[in-house]
Amino acid sequence: MSTIGENIAALRKKRNLTQEAMADLIGVSAQSVSKWENNINMPDISLLPVLADFFACRIDDLFGRAGAEKGGDPRQALDNCCEAVLQEVGACAYDPEPGETFRQCMAEYRNKLKENDDHRTAVMCPHGMVYYREKLGALLLKRPEAGWHSLLEKEELGAVFTLLGDRDFRTALAEICRSCMIHFTLSSLCRRCGIQDEALLGEKLKESGLFWTETVDVDGRQITIYDLAETRKLTMLFAVLSCAAEFREFKDSWTCFFGCGTEELLRRGREIG
Repeated sequence: MSTIGENIAALRKKRNLTQEAMADLIGVSAQSVSKWENNINMPDISLLPVLADFFACRIDDLFGRAGAEKGGDPRQALDNCCEAVLQEVGACAYDPEPGETFRQCMAEYRNKLKENDDHRTAVMCPHGMVYYREKLGALLLKRPEAGWHSLLEKEELGAVFTLLGDRDFRTALAEICRSCMIHFTLSSLCRRCGIQDEALLGEKLKESGLFWTETVDVDGRQITIYDLAETRKLTMLFAVLSCAAEFREFKDSWTCFFGCGTEELLRRGREIG
């Protein structure tokens, strides 16, 4: 079985990188890379995920082990939830004609939503809403106890939109998601994204609360490793961005809509609270 140093060398050469170029990209010294490849020492354990993400491989591949693939398809749960939403809204909307079945009504309903990307479907009431669009998926939203207006009065929410308004932060996060960079160094991320202000990006990453950091010593050089640890929190950011895109692209085009008017929605929402 090949050594980890031999595997690192092979992966580096496959990407047509010199030791110096690789070292520069991941934020270590060329001497460190040379020592790894010549089996003088091994990368710190904290660097293994960084190397695996850099080479787009598994940690097992660095050790020359086949390893066991982990599987799991979450799409079934998503499809089932979307189907449940459509069934619920469809049950509100369709009263089959004589000789027509509810299944036929639902098939027509689904086809309309799929054929026209602009079509939305929703049930809106004072205590919340159920919203669906084929491109977006399903959204179930409960009215805040203090009323819808309370969302606009929360000063702390402004920080979220200020963070998302920072172009370097969005660019970096997009690259992290696109390249599955779960572990990385700040210098490698900035180089990949063409970001000049490394310190400011570091502040933004910290502010987001999405990352854990660990500082390791690599041949006398202090290297900070970033770990995208709060992936569950990241899903909330995806939800914010998805809803923002839906707001930006909104067209008043509906297949099945049930709900009170805006004035009634806000008034009754106040009364319930």
